[in-house]
Amino acid sequence: METNNEEKGKCPFGKDVQVPKVDFTNPEFIQNPFPVYAYMRETSPIKKVSFGNGQAFWMVTKYEDAIQIFRNPIFVKDIRKVTPQEGKESAMNNSMLFSHHLLNMDPPEHTKMKRLIQKAFTPKLVEKMRPQIQKMANDLIDVKVATADSMDIISEYALPLPISIISELLGIPSKDKELFRRWSNIILNIDSNVSAEERMTLIPSAIQGFTEYLHQILDERRKQPKEDLITALLQAQEEDENLNEQELLSTIFLLFAAGYETSVNLIGNGILLLIENPSQLDKLRQNPTLIHSAIEEMLRKDPPVLLASERYPIEDTEINGTLIPKGELVLICIGSANHDECKFVEPDKFDIERKDNKHLSFGSGIHFCTGASLGKVEAEIAICTLLERFPHFSLAENTVLKFKMNSIMRGLDKLPIVFTTADHSVL
Repeated sequence: METNNEEKGKCPFGKDVQVPKVDFTNPEFIQNPFPVYAYMRETSPIKKVSFGNGQAFWMVTKYEDAIQIFRNPIFVKDIRKVTPQEGKESAMNNSMLFSHHLLNMDPPEHTKMKRLIQKAFTPKLVEKMRPQIQKMANDLIDVKVATADSMDIISEYALPLPISIISELLGIPSKDKELFRRWSNIILNIDSNVSAEERMTLIPSAIQGFTEYLHQILDERRKQPKEDLITALLQAQEEDENLNEQELLSTIFLLFAAGYETSVNLIGNGILLLIENPSQLDKLRQNPTLIHSAIEEMLRKDPPVLLASERYPIEDTEINGTLIPKGELVLICIGSANHDECKFVEPDKFDIERKDNKHLSFGSGIHFCTGASLGKVEAEIAICTLLERFPHFSLAENTVLKFKMNSIMRGLDKLPIVFTTADHSVL
C-alpha cells in the first residue's frame, strides 16, 4: 500500500508501522480505516484532507473536539450562511433534493422541521411497529429455512427488513420500495458498483422519477389520508404554512434513505462483529437481555456512518489549537471519535457489556438522529431473531469480506453465513 512519508511513525498501539494516508479511493483504507484514524488522533487530530474528487475538508478525529463542534452554534449546516455562492453544492449535497432537508438546516428552520418530524415519528409509533418488525424478520428467515442452510445476511436479511419497515412507516406501497431504493442509491452514491460517470448520467432521471412519484403519492394522501408518516407530514404542512413543498419532498427522501441504509449497515456490521468475537457471541446467546448494550457497542465499534454531515464555521474558529477558517468544510469522523482512547477504555475491544458507552454514531446536540430509536429496535429484533432461530452460524467457506467503496457510510457488500450445530457441522 502506498504510504505518505509525513505519516510514518509510531501509532497509539505501540507498534512501529507505516501508516497509509487518508485516501477514500484506496480499497485498503476503506476496508480498515481505523489504524489511520488512531494515528491521526495522536499526531493531527484535526487535519485537512480531501475526497477522491479533490474536495478538501477538515477531518475531526477526537471525541471531545467532535462534541465541541457538534454543540457549537458557530458551526452551521447551511453553506449559504458563510459563502455568497448561493446554490453551491457541498461535498455531501448531490442534488437539489438535499437543499432543504433536516441535515442542512440551522435554527430556527431546523427547530421547526425537527418538531414536525418528531411529531410524526414518535416512540409510540416505533413501539407499535415491534410485532410487525418481528413478523418480517421471522418471514425472511422462514424463506431461507425452507430452501437452504445458508444465507447472505446483507441481501436476504439486513436489507429487505429495514426497507420494508421504513416503506410501511412512510406509506410507500410494497411493490414500489425497490424502485425507491434504486433512486436513493443513485443519488446518495451508495452502490459501489456504479462509476462516477454513470452516476452523473443516472442522477437526473433518478431525481425526476423520485419527484414525480412522490407528487403522485402526496396527491393521493391529500384525497385519502392514511395512518402513515407521509400523511402526518402533510397534516403538519397544513398546520404550518412555512413548510413548503420542497422541504416536504426532501424530508420524505431523507427519512427513506436514512431509514434503511444505516440500519442495513448496523445489522450487517453487528453480526460480523459477533462472528469475529465468538466469546461475545456466546455471551449474548446465553443472555439475550444483553442485546441493548450489544447494539450500543456495535454502533460504537463499527458504526454504520463514518463521517457526520457537513458543518461550516461562520467565523475563523480555533478548536484544540487548530484554526479553521470561516466557511471551510468540517466533517466529524464518527468512526474515529468512537475509538478515542481518551474517552473509551480499550476502544478497539468489542465488549457487549461496556459501561458508559456514549458513542457518537447518532451525533450529538440538536442534530441528534431522529430515527435512532427505530434503527436500534430494528437491529435488536433482527439479531435476536437470528440467534433465536439459529444459535450457531459461521462465515461461509472461502469468504472474502469487502466493505462498500463509500467514504461516508460503512457497510458490507455481502455477508454469507451458514447455519451450523454447536459442533459447527452444517444443519
